[in-house]
Amino acid sequence: MYVPDHFLQDDREAALDLIERHEFGLLVAGADAAHIPFVLDRRQGLLRCHVARANPLSRLAVGKPVLAVFSGPHCYVSPDWYETGGQVPTWNYMAVHVTGTATELPAPALEAHLRALVAQEECHLSPKPAWDMGRVQADKVAAMQRGIVGLEIPLERIDAKWKLSQNRTLADRRKVVAALRVRGGENNTAIADAMERSEKDARP
Repeated sequence: MYVPDHFLQDDREAALDLIERHEFGLLVAGADAAHIPFVLDRRQGLLRCHVARANPLSRLAVGKPVLAVFSGPHCYVSPDWYETGGQVPTWNYMAVHVTGTATELPAPALEAHLRALVAQEECHLSPKPAWDMGRVQADKVAAMQRGIVGLEIPLERIDAKWKLSQNRTLADRRKVVAALRVRGGENNTAIADAMERSEKDARP
């Protein structure tokens, strides 16, 4: 990922936070890719995921370097929002790329991954108690597992890019934030919040 210095996010924990908030990512191996949910294991420094066994990616990824891409909030930025004239449109966004060599999860670890994935998503729902895999017959779970391949990816390299108008003047940045808040919506608000948090990095 191309990351100019002023857009570099070198805070590892901030990058991992984004992965946890935007866990539905893109797994890339060779010239193939799959859109899938991931489970981040911060303690061990690992990502875990799974793909259909029939997916060519299940063969391309094992034992090979792979790329996991996570896209955070993003938004269009109009030149009309700047204090400075004569500018062009752009896009602000936050993204993380993880590179590591994938290995296949053995059956017990694959089941543990699936349980962790369900728990990760169900914990955000209500009412409780949430659904869990114990509600499915064990033989059915085992049969379904035979149709998928679990992957474990160490966090060998993390590249994070927070493109938040850090190359603009403070006046320009504040006008963009104001315009995004007027537009509203989840992405615009999230970028406005991130821009305000990073305001200390703006040009004088």
